[in-house]
Parts: sequence; structure tokens; C-alpha cells
Amino acid sequence: MIIQNFFGGVGNQLFQYAAAYSLSLKSKKILYYDYSLKDTFKQKHISNISDVFDIDINNVVPTNNFFRLLNNLFKRLFLKFLFLSKLPLFFLTENNYKIVLNRKLNKIVMLGYWQDINFFNKYETNLKRQLKFKNFRKNFKILNLIKNSNSIFIHFRRGDYLNKSNKVNYSLPIDYYCKAIDFMKKKVKRPFFFIFSDDINSINKVFFEKKIFNEKFKILKNNHDYEDLFYMTNCKHSIISNSTFAWWGAWLNHNKKKIVIYPNLWFKNFKKSPDIFSKSWIKL
Repeated sequence: MIIQNFFGGVGNQLFQYAAAYSLSLKSKKILYYDYSLKDTFKQKHISNISDVFDIDINNVVPTNNFFRLLNNLFKRLFLKFLFLSKLPLFFLTENNYKIVLNRKLNKIVMLGYWQDINFFNKYETNLKRQLKFKNFRKNFKILNLIKNSNSIFIHFRRGDYLNKSNKVNYSLPIDYYCKAIDFMKKKVKRPFFFIFSDDINSINKVFFEKKIFNEKFKILKNNHDYEDLFYMTNCKHSIISNSTFAWWGAWLNHNKKKIVIYPNLWFKNFKKSPDIFSKSWIKL
């Protein structure tokens, strides 16, 4: 069996699922998931991917509270201290992947972020077929507008990215979006922009009230995260933020001629971006 530990928002969980699902196909093992880490990270995100997508995985429930707390403490130590993730001891991680798999274990417990397309790119077709949204009440007026226009989604990630204590993530400058919009205008006829963000009010003030943006656009607000993701995947092209949520909005798009723009600097203090971008995507 394979047990994947899910934590973070939908974007993080999708990377974790993609790596585990691909490994389950490769190894022919049954996939289970463990959400016990979800609460320990104090996530504000509502959705779990098993609530968003119609995927066939089984839940693992710890036997008792004491064991769960002890187990979660152990997992958090592995996630916090990178040198531990290199040790082929208790968990399969991004850093000990080949060593652990060579042992041909019957039970594999996966722990990490798994933000690397090399863990699942061979199974891209299977994954996209597997990741079908569950039924929910859709706004067909918006959906038809997206499908019947040269739709481009723009995603702004703010929220915890604005915290000075955040040493990894940062909110992208307006210049990035201006360059990306100009690029799209040159490539796409009569573009129609759809705006998504976790802080729409702030984006409205910073971006639109200063009249930086004069294009045809529609702001989508008051949606659940899974609704935003669904509408994003239906847009023909994408301008993503440095967010895994936006990344999946672009990756799950089935438009074979899609244009996807992503930022040159993904993390605040790391010049090297994660290996998650298709060669056809455009870096600005």
C-alpha cells in the first residue's frame, strides 16, 4: 500500500496526490491518504481534494489520539529539518525517493510537498482523466462567457504572502502583471480577462482604481476555492501567480494551444524555481 500525507491548500494537495497516484500506477499498489497533518499546520483553506475531485482513494484513520499526536509531531520534524528528509528511515520523501523505492517495500508512507513534475509527468494523461471535478452548482452565465470568449485568467495571490515573517513566498509586483497582459494582448485577439484572487478588494484598489488596467475584464469573487479552480481550468489562457493553486488552474486546462505565463522568481529568497513548468510555458 501507499499512504500519502495531505496538507496545505488544494494546490499543495494536488502535487502530493499527483506524485502518489503516479507511484501507485507504477508500483501497482493501492493508494490511501492521511489528512491528520491538516489541523497541525493551522490551514485556513477549506477544501480537501477528495471533496473537490471525484478520485478513488481511501482514508487512513489513526487508531487513537495519542498515537496521532505523536505521529504528527514526528512528521512535522521531518518537514522542518531538510537533513531528516534525506534519511531513508520512515518516510518516502523527495530527497530519498530512489533509495527507498529500491527497497521494494510493501508499505510506503509519503511525506513532503512533491512539487516536481518529474514525479508524475509520465502519467499526465491518466491524471487529467482522473481529476474530474465533483458536481456542484455552477454559474453558467460565467462559464459560457469563459468558454465563448478568448478567456485569460489572471491570478493574484496575497493573504499570507504579504506577511513579513514569510521567508519563502511573496506577493508579485504589479509590473509582472502589466508585462504579462501586454504579452497576451499581442498574442490573443480580443482577449477577455477573468480576475481571481484571495484578496479581491485589495486587488481592486491597487490595480484597477489606479487605472493600470483598461482591458475587458470580469472579477470573480465570493466563490469557494474549488469554484475558482474550476473556472480557471476552463479559461483558454493563463497568467498565474507564484501559487500552486494557480499552477493547477493552468495545468488542468485542456486547451492544446494555451498560453501560460509564470513569474521569473517563484520564491522570495531562491533564484532557482521548482521544476514544475512545461517547456511551452512562458517565463516573465
